[in-house]
Formats: sequence, C-alpha cells, structure tokens
Amino acid sequence: MHTLMRMIKKIKGEDGAIAVELSLVIIPFLVSILFIIELCRVMYLTSALDVVLAESGRYISLDSTVTNHSEAFEQNIKTSARNWPLLYSGSEISVTVKHCKNIPDLLSDSCITGATTTDHFLSVYSFKYNYHPVFFFFGTGFFSSIFERNIVYVQEPNRV
Repeated sequence: MHTLMRMIKKIKGEDGAIAVELSLVIIPFLVSILFIIELCRVMYLTSALDVVLAESGRYISLDSTVTNHSEAFEQNIKTSARNWPLLYSGSEISVTVKHCKNIPDLLSDSCITGATTTDHFLSVYSFKYNYHPVFFFFGTGFFSSIFERNIVYVQEPNRV
C-alpha cells in the first residue's frame, strides 16, 4: 500500500509530463503499427495472387475444350479471386495471354495474342493487380511492380 501511495504522489507531481510524452510517442507508434498492417496485407495479397495465377493457368492449359484462352483465363482468375478475402472487389485485375511456338519466340517476345492454333504450345499467362493501399499514405506507385505476374505453361492439348 505504501508503494502505491508513493507512485500516486510521483504521478501527481509530474504536472502534465505524461500527457506530453504520450502525445510525442503515440503518433509514431500508430504510424508504425499501420505500416506493419499494410505490409502484412501486401504479403498476403502477393501470396494469394500467386496461388490464383498458378491454379488458373494450370486449369486453362490442361482444358482441351477452351478456344479463347484469354477470356477463359480472365473468367477463371476472377472466379478464383472471389474466394480469397481482401483480394477482389471489382476491376482490379487485368489479364493477357500470349501464345508462342517455341522457347526462342518466348525469349524474343514475338508471341501472338488472341486465339491459339495447334502449332503454338507455349502460353504466357500474365496479370496485373491494381493495388490500392489502405493504411499506407505514400501513394500506389510504391507497390506497382509487386503485383505484376507472368507464368508460362505448356498447352498440353496442342502439344504433338
């Protein structure tokens, strides 16, 4: 009890020093907490988008009934993305599909877009996610390159 009384007397003798210290510390503390939350959200979104891209690309590359790969890929991506919380709420995802005959065409970026033919057995599935930070105040340009992904699949039905 004696110790508690000494603490109360010490606090009463501060004359607002605790309030000043709190006001100096609380703003940087809250900013750092919000930055950590935003960083965790970015890590979650990159992992979720990687999974969605891999599953959608694999599904489309193995399906022999697909004629328009770009449309089917976009539909599959958007359907899969709805299953992940905090990921999809509208038109944040833009996709492209390119088809290549061989690896040198892939490396020289001379692939075609649109419907594939039977002699194009490599497909590059790519998407871009337009990220909008919630707790980060320095703009979206900081995270723009993190949310662009490309993956190459062999079109098994077209492979001879």
